[in-house]
Amino acid sequence: MDPKRAAFKHLWGPLGPGQRLNSVRPRFAADLERLIDEDRDRRADSVSAWCFGQHVEHMYLVAHWVLDRIHESMGSERTDRSMNLVARGYFIFGLGWTPRGVYPTLAELVAKNGRKEDILPLKESLERRLRELSWTWEEIAAHPGRSYHPWMTWLTSKQWFFFLERHNRHHHRILRDVARYAHDAPGPARCVARWTRHKLRNEVMITVLGTRRPTPPIEEGAATRARWLAASAGVPEIGG
Repeated sequence: MDPKRAAFKHLWGPLGPGQRLNSVRPRFAADLERLIDEDRDRRADSVSAWCFGQHVEHMYLVAHWVLDRIHESMGSERTDRSMNLVARGYFIFGLGWTPRGVYPTLAELVAKNGRKEDILPLKESLERRLRELSWTWEEIAAHPGRSYHPWMTWLTSKQWFFFLERHNRHHHRILRDVARYAHDAPGPARCVARWTRHKLRNEVMITVLGTRRPTPPIEEGAATRARWLAASAGVPEIGG
């Protein structure tokens, strides 16, 4: 199976030929919802600077952001640009792997505190937006339009779905490690060694890829977040 199609199937769940996206609830949305009631305050500093809940909130923010980009690419006929696979896009699209700490987080995608009151509005507005997606996979795969990603440049719609699936997979692995090490109290030497191992590995890749940029303040993304929270209401329930 084509890797993009396989990633979409893992992200969305099985869809029959010609079946519209909003005819089923996406698998990734159900997976995210289950994370909301986890212990969101869990933290493992040797794994991530964010707590468990902030990663969940970030995954919701990225889902909204990717939907924006997919709407742009599906409404575009721009085919004169291509993805930058040689450097920044190689790990995700070439190897299917997202290295930790290499791609700086965009302002509008920085999580607040990972609290339930921060996450639930994002969850509800995302569910509404997902119920509006009336494309079929065949339409998505055939559409040549592209939209812009800051690190991988110009992506088609099916590449955006692939990116979202790999991004979710990446953060699920981080959450696994946060849960694993949250109650682990390693001695200072083990903690420093673990942190140093990840830091050195990522420093090498950042230098090679040239992706180091200062992370903008979260205030710059406030308007975008507000727009996502105001996603249109009154959309029929899936299967309704």
